[in-house]
Amino acid sequence: MRPNTLKISATALAQKFTADRIEFETAESGTMLQLKSHLPVTELPGFDEGLFTVQDPASAQAVEILAPQPGWAIIDLCAAPGGKTVQMAQLMNNTGRIIATDIDPERLQKVGQNCKRLGITIVDIIGYEQVSEVIARIGRCDAVLLDVPCSNTGVLARRPEVRLRLTPRAVGIMAGMQLQLLEKAAGMIRTGSKICFSTCSILKQENSEVIKQFLSASTDFTLDSENLTLPSLAAADSFEHDGAFTAILAKIK
Repeated sequence: MRPNTLKISATALAQKFTADRIEFETAESGTMLQLKSHLPVTELPGFDEGLFTVQDPASAQAVEILAPQPGWAIIDLCAAPGGKTVQMAQLMNNTGRIIATDIDPERLQKVGQNCKRLGITIVDIIGYEQVSEVIARIGRCDAVLLDVPCSNTGVLARRPEVRLRLTPRAVGIMAGMQLQLLEKAAGMIRTGSKICFSTCSILKQENSEVIKQFLSASTDFTLDSENLTLPSLAAADSFEHDGAFTAILAKIK
């Protein structure tokens, strides 16, 4: 559980769970809580009030590395279902603007539902086909979050069915799509701004190799940072978590 910092702190959420006899553990950083029992999330105290969201620690890293600031204008190009969208809004203290879109209109509706529950008001949800028109109207943005579709090899523990469709050809097709999305994102930001490229894959073909391909064809960008997190069982200093990859690309001219 990641507390909705627009409404409650991690300490206060922990106190609320303790008062309601919900068993949990607190991360060393003090920013997330992990349930010890498998209660339905929607039945937890504070869910309807929008006091928290459910997010894997590895998934949360992408936005933490990007570190969006209050007042920024951000494009979230593959936003559904909205976990990283609302995380950005919270770090921005619900000020600025986030344009959220996704190629799947049904899943895009979940972004709006999450924002409403959490009391987030800076997210504008638009159809995928409208992105270019909106960019032309508002100008280029401070950052693009690009949480691309991938093979899901970092979340096999939770999605065992992925093994049934994991082939070299499928991964190659996915990597090609990721590169196209990255090239599209490149035209949405101004000099000095950043693209946050993230996947829930642990394969080089979808991660570092896509970044290398992009940078070899574009001298306007440089690699600020690259981070690969492998899946892990719970350790003394961390929660159990999925695998994920994040790269920050800065536009230098």
